[in-house]
Amino acid sequence: MAGLSSSQQYAFRIDKTPPTITGIGQINGAAPPSPPNLSLLQSLTLDVQDPVNQAYSYLATPAQVIFPALEASTAANISNYSLILLNANGTQTDESQYITTASFTTTAPTLRRCSKISFPH
Repeated sequence: MAGLSSSQQYAFRIDKTPPTITGIGQINGAAPPSPPNLSLLQSLTLDVQDPVNQAYSYLATPAQVIFPALEASTAANISNYSLILLNANGTQTDESQYITTASFTTTAPTLRRCSKISFPH
């Protein structure tokens, strides 16, 4: 019939836990040296995790409900990033003009036994 419609929500996730940078994947396309020489920094790959941390176990996200942690177009938009230099005197300097590109590569979600889903990137 004209004018009739319906919709059904199968699943949703309310999680205000922000993604966390868990480490440096690569510096200038190679494993990070120790200590890193940041004066030669040309590219940087960060490992990011978006854990699902529900306040109560009965609110846990079921394993079959998998939402992407980030949208690729949003993650690749350099206006979503800032680079802040924390100076020794406690002031901050915005160095964001040095961010020239960003790219996003997704990996498979990691399902953990503790009923949490993490999305490493």
